[in-house]
Amino acid sequence: MARYCGDRDSEPLNRAGIAWLENALLSGQSVFSDRSLWQLNHVADLERYFSNNPDAGSGDFFEKLEVQLESCAPAVKQLAAEMLWLLLLSPSNIGAAKKRESVRRVWSWSGEQLPENHPWLADDVLTGVGSGGTSYNTNRWRELGYAIDVVKHALRLPLEERKEMFSDARQLSQWLARIPESERRQFRNMLLFMVHPDDDERIFSNSDRRQIVSKFSGKSKRAVGELTSVQVDEMLRTIREDKEGEFGTSELDFYLSPLKELWKDDGVRNWLFVWNPSHWPWTDLPEQIARTQAGKTALISWNCANSGVKPGDRAWLIRLGQEPKGIMATGNVVSAPHTKQHYDPTKADAGEMAPYADIEFSSIRDCYKETIVPLHELNTITLDNQHWSPQSSGIEIKPRSEALLEKLWEKRGQPGKPGQLR
Repeated sequence: MARYCGDRDSEPLNRAGIAWLENALLSGQSVFSDRSLWQLNHVADLERYFSNNPDAGSGDFFEKLEVQLESCAPAVKQLAAEMLWLLLLSPSNIGAAKKRESVRRVWSWSGEQLPENHPWLADDVLTGVGSGGTSYNTNRWRELGYAIDVVKHALRLPLEERKEMFSDARQLSQWLARIPESERRQFRNMLLFMVHPDDDERIFSNSDRRQIVSKFSGKSKRAVGELTSVQVDEMLRTIREDKEGEFGTSELDFYLSPLKELWKDDGVRNWLFVWNPSHWPWTDLPEQIARTQAGKTALISWNCANSGVKPGDRAWLIRLGQEPKGIMATGNVVSAPHTKQHYDPTKADAGEMAPYADIEFSSIRDCYKETIVPLHELNTITLDNQHWSPQSSGIEIKPRSEALLEKLWEKRGQPGKPGQLR
């Protein structure tokens, strides 16, 4: 039963996916209104003004999109908003409030306002079930272009053929293989889970999908890398069937125990970096918080005393020294440790150097809005004798401790709970 996601409830997402399929893709109607939006002529305009009109200039995704769609009819802009909604349904690394704001922003370009309390914009619908990673945000324009292409090809099919294809997971998987970019786009995997949660996994990362297949099948990474996405789908279904028999339950998920430990040993390590406001005034912190809230990343060189840190590792940042204390940011290491001028101005003036690692933070939270994981909660994680108040920046967080930290981080960032900011 692939729809099992542990303590994440996938049912609202799957309801939204089926509603989109029936009301929009099969009936041509709007998800949010009684208008007729999902029509080939409107999709053709999106392709013309967005997909075939790339904007390499300055500005973020939304600023560019608004300019690209400026001359489009209101119905086309509303279709763009609904496509964005579809793209944002599955990822859990974007908060529901931010998703809702993004969809309403695009809809407003049509000259109308979309109610914030629309049922398909509710928190439970928008919470998501799995991380799309930083790349899903940075490549959002590519994912949208791919979604437009999928819809265009689907709407060209006779209605009965379209219904039959989308009603069967294997047929849909094979059909998607004909769409350019399907082998690279995460939305392909999200779409399959949205409409076929009992047949397809909530594994959106293509690298994770192939790593799981490699670990459980015994095939080399090179051999798995040559498989098509359709072949990977089939192997994942076979692996699930085998493991359900082995563990005697259908409530299994590849990101949860006991399966997670059987494949996720790819050498990625977790590191605890430290910020003490008494030692270094983070003057542009509000701007960096706003940046990650907007779905962008913040690249910062951070003091790192451990030479074992490497690109691709996970970084966690804890605030110490003065209250509030706790985990306030996370991201990925993007450089090996290197030395440069010391962060302390006095020591820098004396010519001292310090070790740093470049970190691309995907989420930085406001310490004064209860969005951090407080130190007293961290101290309940005592596995591996994990130390949460280190004297140096860049100590390792062991896998079991990191798993518990991840749960606390997600809990603090869930809508409706203390710390709505994700």
